Amino acid sequence: YEQHVENLLELSNTHLVQIRKRWRLPTATQKLTNFLVECMITKQQIITNLFVLDSPDELWENPELDIIYKDLKKMMEISSRFKSLDYKLKLIQENLSIIVELSSTRSNLWLEFIIVVLIVVELFLALVRHT
Repeated sequence: YEQHVENLLELSNTHLVQIRKRWRLPTATQKLTNFLVECMITKQQIITNLFVLDSPDELWENPELDIIYKDLKKMMEISSRFKSLDYKLKLIQENLSIIVELSSTRSNLWLEFIIVVLIVVELFLALVRHT
């Protein structure tokens, strides 16, 4: 998971660098949407498959296993690794949601421009018919 999240972070950085270089948003919103979904799926898999923050039910019945589990968890730095992965995924998700929002705003501006042009054309046609 660490390597996968690291790859996602690099891809997110690549998108941001491209935006900075071109001063334009990417036109392929499908790619961004797929990337955002991939980030969310990865986060969900980490949480559901690892259960790193919850102790298994068996540990409640056996104190020795609980001690071993806590020692292993501490030794493998599970909590700090999980927090690091979670932070990186949140950063990626935040970056991409901003990009998607900007892309949506750009689309809305084009629609508003087209509407204004259509209104102007309609007014022009009305003036031509009226005279």
